[in-house]
Amino acid sequence: MFIQQPIVNKIDNLEYAEKRLKHGNFILDKNLLILSIPYKQKYEDYRHNFGLKQIINGLKRILGNCISTYHKDMIIFLISNSHQQVISESIKSSLLEFLKLNNLRCGISFVFENLSYIKDYFYQSINTLQLSSYMKINENLNYFEDYVEYYLFHMANNTTNDLHKINLSTLVHPWIKKLIKFDEENKAELFITLKTYLENNRNANNTSSKLNIHRSTFFYRLNKIQNLLDTSFDNGNNLLKLELSFKLLSYKLHNYGKLND
Repeated sequence: MFIQQPIVNKIDNLEYAEKRLKHGNFILDKNLLILSIPYKQKYEDYRHNFGLKQIINGLKRILGNCISTYHKDMIIFLISNSHQQVISESIKSSLLEFLKLNNLRCGISFVFENLSYIKDYFYQSINTLQLSSYMKINENLNYFEDYVEYYLFHMANNTTNDLHKINLSTLVHPWIKKLIKFDEENKAELFITLKTYLENNRNANNTSSKLNIHRSTFFYRLNKIQNLLDTSFDNGNNLLKLELSFKLLSYKLHNYGKLND
């Protein structure tokens, strides 16, 4: 199937790749996500693997608009829709139930828009599975966003080259990219507001002073950011993920002279 090509080989012609993906029932929507599930088939010939086909068809019914392939003992799905998280809570609930029932686990990449980096997002899903196994975390659903730091630690300490080196740009949380894009399109300052807030230890007074804006303006922007990202910063873990992304962007800016691809 076509999805296997860009995973193994880098996409050189994006327009051609998009045209290929749009054939059949699959709709290439705004947001994309890679989901990988370890599954060892019993027979070499795919046509004889009824269990494998049942698993794939069952997952397709849950995931909706997606395409799949089987590559190196891995069932791989490319999912696409307009939903910000791609996997909504209702899909997540059904997916989790299906995985538990079939004693399966999956690795899930960041949500992305640029098909050119599909190979990196594929390896996000694979590395998530490898890292969760390495850390003995026995979960059916494993999200790369929960393993970014561990991926960096492992790469820094890695002497066996058992993990694929992922493009630095794809390690930045999609929320940050969404803020950058929103600011560019609306001449807003949400990115710098959130960055300054985190740099000032989440202190509203210091942030307002640093940005030279009124406290009410700051809180208006902060609420707008949370609404835009469809999340709450009451969950401190969300802010920790974003802090890491800002540091990655800062490193990228100083070394490559570009903030965002």
